[in-house]
Parts: sequence; C-alpha cells; structure tokens
Amino acid sequence: MVTATRSRSSEIVGSVEPRIWTRPLRNLSPETSYGFDVVDFAEEIGRPLDPWQRWLVIHAGELREDGLPRFRQVLVLVARQNGKTELLVVLSLFWLYIEAVGLVLGTSTNLDYARESWEKAVTLAEARKRLAKEVPANGVRRTNGEQTLTLAGGGRYKIAASNRKGARSLTVDRLIMDELREHHNWTAYSAAVPAT
Repeated sequence: MVTATRSRSSEIVGSVEPRIWTRPLRNLSPETSYGFDVVDFAEEIGRPLDPWQRWLVIHAGELREDGLPRFRQVLVLVARQNGKTELLVVLSLFWLYIEAVGLVLGTSTNLDYARESWEKAVTLAEARKRLAKEVPANGVRRTNGEQTLTLAGGGRYKIAASNRKGARSLTVDRLIMDELREHHNWTAYSAAVPAT
C-alpha cells in the first residue's frame, strides 16, 4: 500500500514498500522474478510503471527454485486513484503477449468496471503497432456478454461478473478479481478459482 502526504513543496511523497508483505525467499533479480520482464514490457508499450507498481510486480513475480511462480494468489490493497487498473491492464497484456496464456479472465463486482479495464487493454493493444499486429481483424468482440480480445495465437482476454456463473465452464490461466472488498460471500471466489 502506498501512503501519500503533501510536503511543503506540494510534492507527493510516500512509501513504495507496503506495511504488510511476504518477504522473498532469495534476492530478486531478472533470474528470480518474472516481474522484471513485466517492467520491461510496460516500458516497451509506453506504459512505464510507477515505483509502487514496479515493486509489486517484482515481488509478486518471485520464482521458486524450480522456475515456477512462488505465489498462486496475490492480494493487493492500494488506495483509490493510484493506478491499480492501469497495472491490471499491463499485466493482462503481458500474460497474453509475453507468457502466451490461453485465457485471462477479468472480473469485478460490477461488470461495467471489468469492461472498463478490458476496454483499456483493447485500446492499448490496438494503438501499439507491436501489439496490434497480433490482433486479427475479428479479434475484438464488443457484444454485451461476449467482450473478448483474441490474439492470432489463440490467447484471449474475457470479462465476467463476479458471481456464481462468472467463470463456469472456462479454463482460466490468469484470473483477476477486482473490487474484492465488495464480495460479501464466497460465491464468486468458489466459482472462479477452481477454473484456474
């Protein structure tokens, strides 16, 4: 979590390191965290990360000795208007373009919020030549309930509401559960997590 206060010079200052977090098992480097690749990807697509975002992807992307990600689930709590959605957009595209996963599913308690993040990812993918060349002519579907960004290689980014039907019958490689604080029971979690 980043806390910001106004100094006398009106410059925003804060802490990149959160108050509560899991310590790495070893020194983090490009060999021990895929987060460095996320940082590079963000730079390449013109969306450089803020210091707290950089810190987060490096620590959340820690790799075990066997090369697999250390964390299967990452919970992030950051104050409003600090770039959480922007980070999810970058991560979604990283997973599709660099990791070449089959399906990224973005959920939120309000489908409009999930659609907003998805739309930002689509806009960025269409605006950057490097990304746009992998989106076929029919690669973007905007029909209600069928919003999908599909790459030429078959990777997809879909959205769904956080409810008991949200991820049913899907095989999800990366799951985003935005607005988790608005979940008042385990219904959406129980439906989505087994699909991963």
